[in-house]
Amino acid sequence: AAGSTGYVGLSAAKAGSLAGAVSVALASNTNGVTGLTGANLTTQSLTVTGAAYDFAGASLAAASLALGNIRVGATTNLAVTNTLAANGNAAFQDKLAVAATSANARLAFVNPADVAATASGNVGVTAAAAGSLAGTVNLALTSKALTGTGLADLSLAPQSFTVTGTAFDYANAVVDTSALSFGVLHVGATAVARTVSVENAVITAANRQDRLTAVGSSALAGLTSTTVTDLAAGSSQNLTITVDTATARSLAGNVSVALTSTNTVSGLDAKSLTAATVATTGLVYSGQSVWNTNGNGSWGTFA
Repeated sequence: AAGSTGYVGLSAAKAGSLAGAVSVALASNTNGVTGLTGANLTTQSLTVTGAAYDFAGASLAAASLALGNIRVGATTNLAVTNTLAANGNAAFQDKLAVAATSANARLAFVNPADVAATASGNVGVTAAAAGSLAGTVNLALTSKALTGTGLADLSLAPQSFTVTGTAFDYANAVVDTSALSFGVLHVGATAVARTVSVENAVITAANRQDRLTAVGSSALAGLTSTTVTDLAAGSSQNLTITVDTATARSLAGNVSVALTSTNTVSGLDAKSLTAATVATTGLVYSGQSVWNTNGNGSWGTFA
């Protein structure tokens, strides 16, 4: 009406640049008054600046992640895609931020960097401890406004996926590396034995930890060792190191204990662990005195 103001509404119907000109067709409307004729007025125009942006979208590659039997520390990925909005423009769509959490403390996560429109990022799911990995992973999702737009971030509806599987530890060897002293032995004396304690110490759960095999060996002639085989987690056993006295010789040297985590419990890979070294001391002598001084001296009775 005369003396009033009306508005032409402009809406951003699609993401992208909004720069352009808008033509406004104008008409003088008689509003049905008899005998009057309406008339088209001069078209006017206005310029528009600005840009419209879509929020990020999110879709998961799968609704569940079956890990099976895996080792502690193993990581599996699940892809999350920033899906393009309908009739969208990737250059004008927010990035997607993903943050994973779970009530199962045996699961640990690596979140992807902010995901651009049409791209995918991986949520890394890691077995942080031995035991059941079953649980639900909750994904907090945020539409992250592009730098320089001045727009605000928006929390999107959360999504989730389920995880199944079991994690297993390798064996955990604890070897007593105290030096073994065989003393001074006469040739032909009864063989002498010493023991080395070997333990498969529990890390998290004994029933989710592989067994341990230990094999002792030495470059010294006449030293032999028993073997510890498939030692269960939480158990200990002794290696018996025996020295014969067939010939006179020094017993100074080392016993190397080779250690292997077997796959008896997990059915997964076996693993060679870091070997332990045990020093040995002693002497097998012929019955004659031993000159053990680098210099002058005198013979005495051997003790």
